[in-house]
Amino acid sequence: MTTENISIELHEPVTSIDSPPCIETSEFGFSRYLYVLDDVKSSLVMAILDRNREESLFWAYELYFSGLKSDVFCILEQMVSTMYAPLNPRLGKFLEAKKLEWDETGAYCIVGTFIYNMIGRPYDVSAFVKMFCKDPQLIKHIDENRVTKPCSKSRIYIVVEQKDVVKYITVNHTKPHYLLRKIVKYPARKNTLAIFDHEHGIYTHSQLQSLYWYYWLYYACASPIWADRIAKYGGAINHERNRIDFATYDQEEAFFEKYNLEPDEQPKQIQEMNIGSGLEEQMTWLEFYEKYM
Repeated sequence: MTTENISIELHEPVTSIDSPPCIETSEFGFSRYLYVLDDVKSSLVMAILDRNREESLFWAYELYFSGLKSDVFCILEQMVSTMYAPLNPRLGKFLEAKKLEWDETGAYCIVGTFIYNMIGRPYDVSAFVKMFCKDPQLIKHIDENRVTKPCSKSRIYIVVEQKDVVKYITVNHTKPHYLLRKIVKYPARKNTLAIFDHEHGIYTHSQLQSLYWYYWLYYACASPIWADRIAKYGGAINHERNRIDFATYDQEEAFFEKYNLEPDEQPKQIQEMNIGSGLEEQMTWLEFYEKYM
C-alpha cells in the first residue's frame, strides 16, 4: 500500500463530551472500515482455525481498532479455553499472563502475541460444537466417535512487538472515498451464518445493502472509533430517523470532508468484501466439524 495521502489516526476516547452517540436498539453495526461487526468476529475465528496468520491479524485488529478491544480478548480467550487448552496445557497460563500485561499497559501488540501462539498449535473443536450446535445427531456422533489427539509439549512462545503489527493502526485518506480501496484486504467470511448466531442473518442482502449504502454512519456508531469521531464534530444520534444530526452545517461539512467513505460509490468488489454478495453457500455444522475436527 502506498502511503501517499494516507495518515495515521490514533483513537483516543472522547473525554470532553458527556455522552458520545451510541447505538441503543440493536447489536448490528459496522466496523472502522465498514465491515459488519459480527462478520469480523466470526471471520477472526475462522481465519485462526484455518491457520491463516495474516488474515487473523487483520480481523483481530479491525475489531480492536474499531474500539471493541474487550471483544477481541473475549473471543481469543474463549477459543483458548474451549479449543486449545485441552491440547496445550501450558499455553493458557502464558496467554493469561499476557492478558494481565495488557490490562496494565494496553499494548496492542499483545493481541498479535495471542494469535501468533495460537496459529501453530493443535486444537479441538468438539467442545465448541457441543456447546453451540443444536443438532442432537451430530452431538451423538461426536460422543460415539471421539478422536484422541496428542497434547503439545511445546515450551516455545512468540512475543510480538509493536513494530510487528503497527501496520494495522487506523489510517485516513485525504480523499476519504478512496480509503476503502486502499485498506480493505480480505472479504468477510459470510458462509458461517448457520454456525454463528448473527442478528443480521435474518436480513436479506438487499436490506443489508440498504443499511450499508444509506445508513452506514448511524450503524457505524456501534464502533467507539466512529462514535468518538462524530462526537468531536458535534454530532448527535437520531434514533427515530437512523441518522446523525450535527449541531451546525460547518461541523457536518468538516466531518464528511474527512470521513465520508461513500460506501454506495465503492467498486462492487469492495462492497462485496465488506458485506458479501448474498450468494454465499452456507456451511453446515456437520461440514464445520468434519473440516476442523
